[in-house]
This record gives sequence, C-alpha cells and structure tokens, in this order.
Amino acid sequence: MKNLQLRQLDRQLKKLRESFIKIEMPSQGWIKKIRMALKMTGKQLGKRIQKTQQNVSILEKNEVEGTITLQSLEEMARALNCKFYYAFIPEDRLEERVKNKFLKKRKKKWLISLIQ
Repeated sequence: MKNLQLRQLDRQLKKLRESFIKIEMPSQGWIKKIRMALKMTGKQLGKRIQKTQQNVSILEKNEVEGTITLQSLEEMARALNCKFYYAFIPEDRLEERVKNKFLKKRKKKWLISLIQ
C-alpha cells in the first residue's frame, strides 16, 4: 500500500477510533434486546424477514454464539429499522506499524551483517 493511501486510511480509522465507544453485546444479543425493547415478538420479526419464529430464535441464538453471518445481521438490522456497522478499528496507526516492521527488518539485517 502506498504511503499516501496508508495515511488516508489512518486518518479515517483515527476518526472511528476516537468516536468509537466500546459497548458490550447484551447477554441475549442485540437482535433479541432490540426486538424486546420494541415489544416485538419473534413471530412479528419473522414476518418482516419472511421467516418463521423458529428461524428468528435460531438467528438470535447464532448471534450470541458468534456464528451468525454478516448477511443475517444486516437483514435483521433492516427489519428492526436499525443500522448495522461492521469495522476493524486498529488500536494504533497502521503507518506506524509498517514503519516499525521495516525498522525491525533493517535492524535484523544489520545485526546479521555484523556477525558475518
């Protein structure tokens, strides 16, 4: 990745990192938590996504277990009139990582040259 692209990506990720508030997933999962807050039954949600109440229960269970697909999360979010976000938010700048990796390699080569 070119330096300019890396810096631009770092700027975007910095905005995310600064605005991101860590919120733990509710024990029953976001789908069920939001559904229940809206006083919506599993059957009603199922009707919105053209699936059975049993399918909704399976999707809610899969979310809690971490086996639900992104596609299913997006579908459920739309059905609950919510936005779904998916992102990797690095804890530090990518440009700094690349630079450090380069410096480590250079130092290693330098040490090897001293031994030879």
